[in-house]
Amino acid sequence: MWYAAKCAHEYAKKGIRVVSVSPGLIETDMGTREAEAWDYTKDMIESTCEHRMGTAAEMGFTIAMIADERNGYLSGVDILVDGGASIGKQFKNK
Repeated sequence: MWYAAKCAHEYAKKGIRVVSVSPGLIETDMGTREAEAWDYTKDMIESTCEHRMGTAAEMGFTIAMIADERNGYLSGVDILVDGGASIGKQFKNK
């Protein structure tokens, strides 16, 4: 995240926007194997708002939205695409 912010300022004069993406568990072959192999992933999935893994199509849409020229003011930030899992632990069991 720090590097994206640094690079955004460095490359802005060249017309380049820099955005980092932090995905959660994504339902791919690798993501599914990880979910099956580790107990913590079940808790992580249950911490998401939808109680599921994300899809490759959802990640693709996020990246396309970032790259879209209409989103030209978006730069120097991290986009968290984890279905709310990072913050969801705070609301679980409430």
